Order: sequence, then structure tokens, then C-alpha cells
Amino acid sequence: MKHLFKTHGKKTIKAPIIPQEKPKEIDRSDKKKLPDENTWLWDAFELLISNIERAIIPLSAYVQTF
Repeated sequence: MKHLFKTHGKKTIKAPIIPQEKPKEIDRSDKKKLPDENTWLWDAFELLISNIERAIIPLSAYVQTF
């Protein structure tokens, strides 16, 4: 029986993870330190939360009217 696919070890998928707390800003002059690669997720999550909170404001006025 011939194999159609060759496997060369484990293959994993690296998935982004939202950090538990806000990533700290790094010193740009220190070339040895790398920024957190999931900082963009934290920023997107904060933007989503602020937009949801902004969207709720007119809904509370609507609920009080009816």
C-alpha cells in the first residue's frame, strides 16, 4: 500500500490568544526585546468593547420609553 502523503514530523497551527492583561509597552531602544505578538488582539478587543458600550446607550433610552 502506497502512502499518498509524506509526513515529516508534527505540524501545529499557531493560533493567536488574547492576553489576560494589557501588554506592556517595550523600550524601542532595546533591540533584544520583542513586542508581544498578540497586542493587536488586545487592541481589537478593547475597540469591540467600547463600540458595544456605545451601542447600548441608545437602547437604554429606548427601553425606558416603552
